[in-house]
Amino acid sequence: FSKALPRLVLLCSLAGPESSPFTATMLPSHFEEVSEGDDLGPDFSRTAEWAELLKKFKDLEQERSWRQLVENALRGPSSAQDEPMKAFLTQLEALGFELTRRRPEEWNSCCSLLLRCSMAVLDKTT
Repeated sequence: FSKALPRLVLLCSLAGPESSPFTATMLPSHFEEVSEGDDLGPDFSRTAEWAELLKKFKDLEQERSWRQLVENALRGPSSAQDEPMKAFLTQLEALGFELTRRRPEEWNSCCSLLLRCSMAVLDKTT
């Protein structure tokens, strides 16, 4: 779980560009602030490495369902059945380590919030 959650958070960040402020805050070396933005915070541009990861994601997204992407992210790079998925998951995992270590207190707060939200959803469905 400790390796899978960062991969899932990053996968969601790639799927939803509106999450860039979160990702840029947690991984500032992969984003550059380009303007002050609006009430939601500054606007960011991606570095070449993040743009490459986003391209890999978009390519894989064309070939696989969201469910398949999530399942692969949960299992990690060793379970990839082809080279494009393995390369993507390997890069995602490296960024996941960076995500958890660059700002550990913020990451722990994020995990706590995600778990509380998950529990609240489970409570409503049972």
